Amino acid sequence: MGNALQHPVQMAFFDHEPNDKGRLDERSSELLKMALPPQVHLLTFSSNYHSNGTLVRFSHLFQIGEHAILSQPVWLDLAAWFKMPIRRISSLSLTGYPQNDEGADMWLHAMEVKTFVIHFQRA
Repeated sequence: MGNALQHPVQMAFFDHEPNDKGRLDERSSELLKMALPPQVHLLTFSSNYHSNGTLVRFSHLFQIGEHAILSQPVWLDLAAWFKMPIRRISSLSLTGYPQNDEGADMWLHAMEVKTFVIHFQRA
């Protein structure tokens, strides 16, 4: 909840105008099929990198023992979360080095950050 209030998702590239309150209307932020789990934050979503891929980072917001439920690992199912079909996904270290390809689903542990380059299928 605090993240939604203090750090709302802001889309850098869109083809809709902000409304009279300076916020984007709902059509411009329809990136995900469903809300992310409360302990997961979409940290980065940028299409400026990696040969037409999209750099995506997720972070776990809680540390071990901070909360009985929200500190637990959460299952990432990227294909189920994004509206656009995923053609290919590669995982990277935080510094950008390729890691073993883990696929579109894996665990995100307390205070962990996962970085991916996702190639979405274009219409």
